[in-house]
Amino acid sequence: MMMSLFALAILILLHEAGHFFAARWFHISVPEFSIGFGARVFGWKRNGTTYNLRAIPLGGYIKTDDLSGRPVRQRVLVALAGPAANLLFAYLVFTFTSFVGVPQLTTRIGTVFTGHPAASAGIQPGDRVISVNGTHVTTWTEMITLIDQGRDREVKLTVETEQRDRSISLKPEIREGRGVIGVKADGESTSTSSGANAPQEGWRLTWSNLKSSSGMFLSLVSFQNFNKLGGPLYIAKAGAEQSHLGMIPLLYFMAIISSNLVTLNLLPIPILDGGLVLLAAWEGIFRKPFNATFTRVLTGLSLGLMVSLALFALINDIARMIKPS
Repeated sequence: MMMSLFALAILILLHEAGHFFAARWFHISVPEFSIGFGARVFGWKRNGTTYNLRAIPLGGYIKTDDLSGRPVRQRVLVALAGPAANLLFAYLVFTFTSFVGVPQLTTRIGTVFTGHPAASAGIQPGDRVISVNGTHVTTWTEMITLIDQGRDREVKLTVETEQRDRSISLKPEIREGRGVIGVKADGESTSTSSGANAPQEGWRLTWSNLKSSSGMFLSLVSFQNFNKLGGPLYIAKAGAEQSHLGMIPLLYFMAIISSNLVTLNLLPIPILDGGLVLLAAWEGIFRKPFNATFTRVLTGLSLGLMVSLALFALINDIARMIKPS
């Protein structure tokens, strides 16, 4: 868990550093640079900036001098610099991990949970799934993705056992909005390097994760998939699982979270970078600032929305932890 929180803090640091260096580039004073929220744990002051580490490591911020008198271009670039830092990190890490190869869990079954579809179909620990609905699979991620896609109908698995290959038909059950069959991987892993194609694969993975996170946020706007929303406990748990597999899987996981941070911060909400860009663009187009009173109201509503989503995600995390397998 501590490694996960440390990894998240690094991503927050990169994001705020993007804002910080962009502000400094335009000679904008930055009185405060903070990682985390709440009570100050420790800090120091250098070159006119107070650097703080705060108690709740779930975000960060920089305080700048009033930007209202600054050119629109400068305000937009300062706002975009944070997401740009996360985007660059994601691409570089995806490229690196594609070159060296990311260990991925194979489809060998480690645990079969009693009372679930896999157990009812006779699947045993040690069995290996080699295809789902006729599609060959070699990694656990490929397998569970195809099973989830078939959640509303019968799924056909080809399973390799000690004696022979078996064809099994079963219907996934729905848990936390996903189609599952009640199995857990045994920990066996494999890795494949993209070699000279790593830069292209790095971009493909970056773009794929940006599209995936955008789709997730759009589904939340339409009040879908709220049960899939994950918060800090989910991220910490998932990060801890990846760190147990080694540094490369942890870096890969950090790149995924960094991609999500790009999308999250570009949402057109006043308290986020996307909202700041939108307000600056309004001023650039109409040659006058957005109504100050209306901006304050929107900011308050946006803050309430983000806090509500954070609380809902935390409740989801706790429910996942206490729900029996």
